[in-house]
Amino acid sequence: MKFMGKIKSGLISVLTTLMLMQFSIASAQVDNKIAGSITDENDRPVSYATVTMINYIDFSIIAGTVSDKNGNFEITNNKLGSYIISVSYIGYVSSKIPIYIKEHRSVYIGKIRLHSIAMDLNEAVVTRERIKTKQSLENTTYFVNKKMQKASSTGIDMVKFVPGVQVDLLHNISLEGNKNVLIQVNGIERGSDFLNQLNSDLIDKIEVDNNISGKHSSDIAGVLNIILKKEKYNGLSGHVYTDIPSNSNEVYAFPSASFNYIHNRLNFYSSYNGELSTFDIESHDDKNIKIPNHPKEILKTEFVQRKNWSHKFNLGLDYILNDKTQFGFYSFINPYSHEYDGVVEIEEKIKFSPTIAWKSSREDRDKNLSMLASVYYKHKFNKPEKTLTFYVNYFSLKVDNTKILSDFNSDRILKQILKPTIEDYHAQLDLSIPLKSGFSLEAGISDRLNIQGDKGLVSFTYRKNIAAAYTSLSYSRNSFHISGGMRVEYEDLESGESIDEEIFSYLPNLSMKYDMSKKSCLKFHYKKSIQRPGIYDLNPNINPIDPYTRQRGNLFLEPAIHQELALDYSISFNNNNLISIGTFYKRSTNAIENTIVLDDSHLFEISTENLGNFKYYGIKLFGSLKLYKNVTLNPLIKVYNIKTHTNRLAQEIGIENKNSLALESGFSMATSLKHDFTLSAMLKHNSSIAQIQSDSFEDPLYLISLDKDVLKKFKFGVTCAIPFKRTFNNEGYESSNPDFSRNFHEDLIMSTLPIWFKVKYSFASGKKVKRTNSLIKFDHNNRKSGL
Repeated sequence: MKFMGKIKSGLISVLTTLMLMQFSIASAQVDNKIAGSITDENDRPVSYATVTMINYIDFSIIAGTVSDKNGNFEITNNKLGSYIISVSYIGYVSSKIPIYIKEHRSVYIGKIRLHSIAMDLNEAVVTRERIKTKQSLENTTYFVNKKMQKASSTGIDMVKFVPGVQVDLLHNISLEGNKNVLIQVNGIERGSDFLNQLNSDLIDKIEVDNNISGKHSSDIAGVLNIILKKEKYNGLSGHVYTDIPSNSNEVYAFPSASFNYIHNRLNFYSSYNGELSTFDIESHDDKNIKIPNHPKEILKTEFVQRKNWSHKFNLGLDYILNDKTQFGFYSFINPYSHEYDGVVEIEEKIKFSPTIAWKSSREDRDKNLSMLASVYYKHKFNKPEKTLTFYVNYFSLKVDNTKILSDFNSDRILKQILKPTIEDYHAQLDLSIPLKSGFSLEAGISDRLNIQGDKGLVSFTYRKNIAAAYTSLSYSRNSFHISGGMRVEYEDLESGESIDEEIFSYLPNLSMKYDMSKKSCLKFHYKKSIQRPGIYDLNPNINPIDPYTRQRGNLFLEPAIHQELALDYSISFNNNNLISIGTFYKRSTNAIENTIVLDDSHLFEISTENLGNFKYYGIKLFGSLKLYKNVTLNPLIKVYNIKTHTNRLAQEIGIENKNSLALESGFSMATSLKHDFTLSAMLKHNSSIAQIQSDSFEDPLYLISLDKDVLKKFKFGVTCAIPFKRTFNNEGYESSNPDFSRNFHEDLIMSTLPIWFKVKYSFASGKKVKRTNSLIKFDHNNRKSGL
């Protein structure tokens, strides 16, 4: 341990020294440069605009580059003379700036503002809509239009209109089928529930990043970054929103409120977002034991009511010390509960024997509390931007969950008790450095201490310390853009006397983009990532599920390793329509899954195990299309082949390799109607998805909404979910091996027309000022189970 600790310290020291050397080298460049920044008429940065340096005498091209994601650019020049700096980007009027260089020194020409293209028609000026989508090496940006704005009340409503994004009834978000999605607001790591309290009127655009760099935690599958409008009221502003159910057995409400106060350099904000949901549920868990001489069926049915409640209170502030320095604070406290109460019926059927029936009541007692406190510091060194960001945070989670099954015909009681706790300490330092023309460097170090345990099982403690360092180098010139980097993680694991282990992980990433024309591009991406087991996967506490089933975790799980390749072609056409089609390949080793086996007593045991490897390969298509004048459609289709390869453990319990096709699909749409009404709809449909032991399945989910703005400050709406369906399978899986087969499905019992009403009120007072963007980050591991 001491020897490895020295290696860890040495590794971090070496990487830190290399980053400081790179910073020093970058700061010591002697080449003279012409630098500036590019914005639109609303002072928003224009990324990847073409910048050309032209000789003033013969109009020959001397050099060229593109602006970075912050709108900044640099061109190296060591010759005196007269030149023209030409700036162009599709959808904007080109700008030409004459300059005269009479001495050898760098020149900063300031801010170049581009204006949207406008046409004079019958004395009426018609300005073209700004670009609805914009492709860059790092991400795809979707700009909010009026239809999206009118069809949305909160941030969670808004992201439903982003191609590739799917949202379930409990507002859990997935990106192209991946559930481990990082949600950011202006670069602040938040969590999907934060979007419930975010006023949709404040959202300017949404950045979607599937090409995760080493900057982010290695288990992140994608990033949604919500960019807010820069204008904000100096004074008090905010909103109040609520859902109103029409049926007491179908409560579906996510109330929220936000209050923001700005005074000069101080931005103080507080908010609330909640969840109140109630549904009647009928679930079936049927097991068929196929052992010779002992065949039998165990049929379990639950008639329960699921009640979820959550109240999350957010508080924070940003303070701008000067033009180069700002710092801030953010915190939340979140009590919540997920409970199932009702009746459980089990029948044991044995051939030629009487049926054994067991009936009990089910009562859940669930009380949980999560908290976060975080501070950040950001400093800009000079222009163009060289930025240093530091943040530190503390997160805690305490769960107290008890499930009680009480037999109606006896004094028999079964209890399942889970009391896991998490404490997480995290600090990170990030450095962003523009280098020579077209080059930029990002680097950083982080350290995370994560302590997990279970108050119901004193012997269970799991401590992991993850130290990481990353660096990423990017280059852009004309039509070609490339970014590559490496993240190195050192993980120190301890759990009592059972585990004392150190793991090094090397996680490279590479992204390339080639602009085939102003409207089309080709992207390639490779990344390696790691998926570590969570607390419920690790907890070895054995808990009874029912008289025939028990469940436990596994302290000795290995992390799963994922490697992904993707190639995408995107094209814009006909008034900013976008279509992207691509192919992908993913390989996962040491896949972590819940496994069910039959023991010698013919009881079922559910445990978490590493079961083998996966291979996925297929094609995907998504887009943002304007079908008619008032109709926009955002489709997603993903078709792929799944191959599983079992390891020795899986083979010993009779699991066979699989080779099957899968489909993930969906769409969102919005259309403007007369009298300021907006109609929107959303569909999510996935086929059965193969896992190593089980196959998961669910019913299609579809929602229809009608919204109307009234007096600018009020918005009223109505939503109908899954009309005429009556039952909705929100979760199901089936498995089979030589000893037994299992089929489980959980159905929501719905009315013919499940309807919820929506009311929103927005307010603002004072004078508009520019908004401050902070950079707080945190890791929120408390994810709700979704529909």
